[in-house]
Amino acid sequence: MNLIERVVEQIKNDLLVGDVEALEELLSFVPKENLIGYLPEEEWEKYENEYMCNNCGGGFIREEMDFDVNDQDLCKNCNHISFNDAPYGKE
Repeated sequence: MNLIERVVEQIKNDLLVGDVEALEELLSFVPKENLIGYLPEEEWEKYENEYMCNNCGGGFIREEMDFDVNDQDLCKNCNHISFNDAPYGKE
């Protein structure tokens, strides 16, 4: 068994027990273009552009952003916290 085959085997084992932490860490080193290329082609456009939140500095896709909030572009979480004192999606 070569190294890639062994890593794939370990990833499968980790996924069976719900452990994605190591996989997420590994994927963080893969260039964005390669990650996008792995997805179905109809999803590529959704991830090709990344937007930055003016509050937390994180990178987000368009659907995760609220634009021109008091002249700032904010991720939905920062926008909700800033104006409602609760995480996005929670009451």
